Amino acid sequence: MSLATIMIALALAVAGCSASRADNAADSRFVGQWLLVGAKDASGTVPLRGTYITLTINPSAAATGRGPCNDYTAKVIGQPGAVFVDITHRSLGLCADTILANLDQRYISDLKASSIASIGANTLTFKSSTTTLLYHRVAHFMIGGILDIPWVATTETFRDEIGNSYTASPAGMLLLSSNKTFTVQLGACPDVRGKWTMDAGEIVFVSSTGFDSACFTPDDAANRSSMMDALANGFQANAGHGTLNTTNPRTLAGLAFQRADLG
Repeated sequence: MSLATIMIALALAVAGCSASRADNAADSRFVGQWLLVGAKDASGTVPLRGTYITLTINPSAAATGRGPCNDYTAKVIGQPGAVFVDITHRSLGLCADTILANLDQRYISDLKASSIASIGANTLTFKSSTTTLLYHRVAHFMIGGILDIPWVATTETFRDEIGNSYTASPAGMLLLSSNKTFTVQLGACPDVRGKWTMDAGEIVFVSSTGFDSACFTPDDAANRSSMMDALANGFQANAGHGTLNTTNPRTLAGLAFQRADLG
């Protein structure tokens, strides 16, 4: 039996003791929002290609995450030295392409294999005998500066199915309210309204009503629909003086806004 195999067996034995003591709680050092920045497995280095993959661990040991294609929930039990990760649900949505689909499946498989954990100042590492997942703690975005302000869309950048980039001039407005509700105005079409939340540095629409693609004419359907697509699946935001830029880290679709009250 190799030394590595013996160490893993010992770690799992320790994990069994830890889990029996507190199998409904996560180690406090694990709690937080984490962004995957590096990964290796038996096939070699995992090419993340700038994909935004997250893991958020709650004190109850319940965890949520966002992969290249699918959201997932999990249970993380253990402490530095030994850990069990159980994937409890995946959304199984459609991927934009085969590369992302393979990356999504590879990440979930590597995460499920994790049996050893280590924690640094702002890093979390999950390992097994053949896998390594390195996460960095997500810095909280100071969202207060963009709330309760009407933002008018001025420019959109997006990619088509084969990777070509385009720029468009969407017609619409975004309002994120401090009561965790949002409104997206799309010209003469009905407003889209719902609730938003923060998830590992992203703003995510968790519910929405009102979107009606049948309202759009052929001339404006592409711009207004793609504007909603750029926001609906989670986006990062960066605010400047009178400006707001959003990016969907999965599709790389971006929107530029300016404050309506400064226009």
